[in-house]
Amino acid sequence: MNMMKHVMKPAATLSLIGLAFCFSTAGAVSAEEILAATTGSEVKTVEQRLSDLEKSMVGKDKAWADRVALSGVVEFEAGYAHVDDDDPATADEKTSDADLSAVELAVDAKIADGISAHALFKYEDDDVFLDEGFISYEGPENFPIFVTAGRMVVPFGMFETSFITDPMTLELGETSEGALVLGYRCLEGKVETAVSLFNGKTDEAGDDDTLSDMTARVTVAPMEGLSFGVSWTSNLAAADGLADARGIDPVSSDLIDPAEKVSGVSAYLTAVLLELVKISGEYTAALDDFNAGELYDAADTEKRSPKAWNIELRCTLTDKINAALRYAGSDDGDAGSGEFLAETQIGAVLNVEPFENTSFALEYLNSSYKGDFQTVDVVTAKVAVAF
Repeated sequence: MNMMKHVMKPAATLSLIGLAFCFSTAGAVSAEEILAATTGSEVKTVEQRLSDLEKSMVGKDKAWADRVALSGVVEFEAGYAHVDDDDPATADEKTSDADLSAVELAVDAKIADGISAHALFKYEDDDVFLDEGFISYEGPENFPIFVTAGRMVVPFGMFETSFITDPMTLELGETSEGALVLGYRCLEGKVETAVSLFNGKTDEAGDDDTLSDMTARVTVAPMEGLSFGVSWTSNLAAADGLADARGIDPVSSDLIDPAEKVSGVSAYLTAVLLELVKISGEYTAALDDFNAGELYDAADTEKRSPKAWNIELRCTLTDKINAALRYAGSDDGDAGSGEFLAETQIGAVLNVEPFENTSFALEYLNSSYKGDFQTVDVVTAKVAVAF
């Protein structure tokens, strides 16, 4: 306020001069009369207005800060990989690297009662992009519906993991799209259902590009430490990983659209025992076959019905340290040349939180591909700082 007072003194001086001029045209007026006419009226009013403006701005800043939250994470990874090819004529390959693996910045805003907005910006693979952005409505307790509209991961699968590397179930099923989601929670939130409508990356060959894909998911948490669920998608080939694993047309060099959409299903179970041991398992699969050549390799002569599973056992050693084991696998996950998913995968990971909001992980994975095409051993270390 002291600086504001100094700023306003020239205005008050001009007012005195103006009043002195006006009074001088009417007759002689003393300095005391001029000061009496101004002090306590105009000067006081200007200062009061400044004070009111200051208070209103502070209120607005506080309200904005209460409504908007920023959070994020910075991740660094270093890794070593050894690829053992089944063909004796092909030399083993060894690679290593260390780099910034990801940066995420999330903005969450409370707009009004039950209405919020979310945006997630991400740096990954030398690219910056908007990973998520949506508007949500949460109904009151007596009518617990929720509606989400925007770009998001649609409700299909759960894909929980304690590892650095994503599970193969996620690679097969996770679908990030612009979508509209409608859901409902009941039994005090123990049961949640959700359906989504979106236009997937992959259409039936010759079909129009329309909003015609759907997912549905039901999750149940009957008690603390236990949850399970099942979900369905009308178009498994719209999943991010599988969409990129389609065969390539040798004439047009475009990814091949399947003759018909193939639906998929996913089911998961998670249980925590004595707050020390967590067991989680998930199975994701196509419900029908893709025609020969529609996945992996246009020259493939077999129909493919991809499926994947992931089982993890995590033990809490201290409140800052946990360790986990993984057994995972797939069927029809490639065409025999390592194009997509490993046939079997085993691994272990150690997670440590040495400081607040700082985590360190060390992971080992062994992946074997169909027909002993190749075996890959990977060691990865990761440091992540959240804010």
